[in-house]
Amino acid sequence: MSATPPAWAYAPATVLTRGGQRSCANKTVSTISAVDDDAAHRIYDGELNGPFTAEDVAHVQSSQALLQAVAADSPMSTRAAVISLVFHPSWHIVRLRVLDRAHHLLSDIGGPYVIAPVYGKLTVNDKVVGYFVMSVQDDAGFTKLEERTTADPIAIYVDGKLAIERSRTGVVTVIELGASFPRTQPQSKTLVLENRIYALTTTTYRAFPHTQLQALIAIPIPSLSTSSRSCASVRVGEIARASAQLSEQFRPLVHRYSTYIAVANAFIGAYYIVRERTRVLASDLRPGPQTLPLSGVITYRGRQWLMVSSSPAKGVRIYVLAPTESTTLPPTGPTLGTRAAADTV
Repeated sequence: MSATPPAWAYAPATVLTRGGQRSCANKTVSTISAVDDDAAHRIYDGELNGPFTAEDVAHVQSSQALLQAVAADSPMSTRAAVISLVFHPSWHIVRLRVLDRAHHLLSDIGGPYVIAPVYGKLTVNDKVVGYFVMSVQDDAGFTKLEERTTADPIAIYVDGKLAIERSRTGVVTVIELGASFPRTQPQSKTLVLENRIYALTTTTYRAFPHTQLQALIAIPIPSLSTSSRSCASVRVGEIARASAQLSEQFRPLVHRYSTYIAVANAFIGAYYIVRERTRVLASDLRPGPQTLPLSGVITYRGRQWLMVSSSPAKGVRIYVLAPTESTTLPPTGPTLGTRAAADTV
């Protein structure tokens, strides 16, 4: 990976590979990609359906200045109201587009590269006076969350042209056009970035206001030792690696266990238990197993879980639990959006 994990990170050697299981072999890249793609999907979904997005929709729909301006069909007043909503210090709207009842544009304020548009109606006394398209995240912010969760280089392409790139050079995160990724969207399954071969995975997301964009995530080609492990072991190892990578955004971790595991659960989809010896410091799996080995396969709530753990501080251990089968786990709390990790991620 392009990022160096913390010294306490979950060691792949602690991941159990049960006797008799076949090596993951040529499925290793797709197994790792599935974990990292799921993280990107979860981040995107948080921008669409997270509680902070719902709050911002409420801000737009309850703005009396905006409602009066749209009802009066005034572009000038609408623009003033939209500017006050987009640049408000207490919430995070990166772009807001407002239309009248006939779907004619009244105002459109915000950045050019915006992801996860949310659509809604503007009503006065239960009568529709207009419509809006809103987003709480731009492409650069999305790539930032993905890269800091998985450390995978990522690029956004719009109409086949490079819009945003995020990768790491040493310890400095940079956003540039054409620094490593090609300016034209590659069609190959692999790509050489900074003298390293990556496998490419591409996902299409909605872009503002009604278009699409392609997110290319570069997955480092795994080592032979990784490919020799079972696919279940590879999957939980990748979940653990991403969990350790994400933890770097929560320093000092000793004071932020609850926040960290809430974001990790939302972004990565595993369950986490933090214990100081036998005392539970934080957990998103209640009540949780009574006894936990350092790693291996455990049975809890009638299903099997692969588990790894590591110790970030003396006497403290973080346990990561993932189902033995490839299953996307729902968040244990509300879906988290941009501001859930705004001060950390």
